[in-house]
Amino acid sequence: MAGEVSITQATGNLSITNGINAAAISLNALSGNINVQNAVVASTGAMNITASGSVDVIAGTALAKLQSGGLQSVNANRLSLTGASSGSVLSAQLASSGGQNIVVDSGGIVLQGG
Repeated sequence: MAGEVSITQATGNLSITNGINAAAISLNALSGNINVQNAVVASTGAMNITASGSVDVIAGTALAKLQSGGLQSVNANRLSLTGASSGSVLSAQLASSGGQNIVVDSGGIVLQGG
């Protein structure tokens, strides 16, 4: 497991399609969205996710998950979790064993299952 991972996308979208495992994770999209698709992003400690646009967790061909062992903080205009097609048992998840602080602005929260 890596130490701390911090990724900041100054303009445009931050897309994550491969897994990340670290002690602590910080993902920031200063002028765009954060898209986690078919990947598990996991920390044993804190996780901070901030996007000026939306945070989209999308399961299409694999599980998509944001998982933290410590406090998980999500701050975005919109939060969307989209599971894969019916019968695939592939889900999109936000999970934490250390508590969650989720703040979503006018874009709201969208949950879609297959």
